[in-house]
Amino acid sequence: MSKAPVSLCMIVKNDPAIEECLKYVRDWIEEIVIVDTGSNDGKTQDIARKYADKFEVFTACNDPETGLIDDFSMARQRSFDLATQPFAMWADSDDLITGLENLQSVLNSYDPEWLKTNPVCLLFPYEYSYNELGKCNCVHYRERLTSKKDAMHWQNPVHEVFLPNDSAHLSLITREEITWKHRRQFSPKQMESGRNLRILRKYFAKVGETDARQMYYLGLECCNSGLIDEAIKHLSRYIELSGWDDERAMAALKLIDIYMGMGQYDNALIWAFKTVELKHNWCEGYFALAKIFYFKASTPGPNEMLFWEKVSYFTKLGFT
Repeated sequence: MSKAPVSLCMIVKNDPAIEECLKYVRDWIEEIVIVDTGSNDGKTQDIARKYADKFEVFTACNDPETGLIDDFSMARQRSFDLATQPFAMWADSDDLITGLENLQSVLNSYDPEWLKTNPVCLLFPYEYSYNELGKCNCVHYRERLTSKKDAMHWQNPVHEVFLPNDSAHLSLITREEITWKHRRQFSPKQMESGRNLRILRKYFAKVGETDARQMYYLGLECCNSGLIDEAIKHLSRYIELSGWDDERAMAALKLIDIYMGMGQYDNALIWAFKTVELKHNWCEGYFALAKIFYFKASTPGPNEMLFWEKVSYFTKLGFT
């Protein structure tokens, strides 16, 4: 069985469950590159060395005073810098990748001579979260594989993203043959409490509103930590500044949840209508409106019947 000319680039720290991922990908990938950001569990580094073609302990991404990670993009970039194959790909240590038997045929669909002047970045489905029954309830596409790693770079200290360089002429192409499954919620790995909020606050203090995308994640982390006023501030400001309607709608949906949780249904309505304005072909905005009017209708008053009619109306819209 021939292996695809791909470098799989990974970063790890104290994750003994990494072996499940590595054992599978080893059969399909020519090179595995692992950057360890400071494991001290006595297991992770041994497992990584067992499967990796290139292994390095890299701690420049950590806070020198605490040893805690400060910049995931720096570690990701280091893993890509070490890659030597014609194609570079990435995954997290707790990802389960399915369909790698199709990897070689995916690469074969692009002429090598054409790729020399037309580099590509391939996006694949990413099953991001699952409900209590184990069913995927959020899937989106992530940039996963590139034919020219030097034309791209990693950006943002957390919730990092792999972006084309400003001068790069690189095609973003969506494929379906391989799927990444995010298994973090099923992993026994111990996470640092408040890690993302710590990193984001430090970053935001440095860059302010110049990075709208990180403002979105800062808002989410504030919400997760019960810092509701701060979450509302960052999420609503993100919607003003961002140019990506998908994520703006996601921010609006989070604001709906926040206001509904406080029983402020009129404020929730504002963001529900904003969601529909941003993404009229998403069902979530219509179902949010139906839910809000359900709670408003549950309080007896002169508009009770009108609110029930709106529950029915927006529910039907959501289903269509």
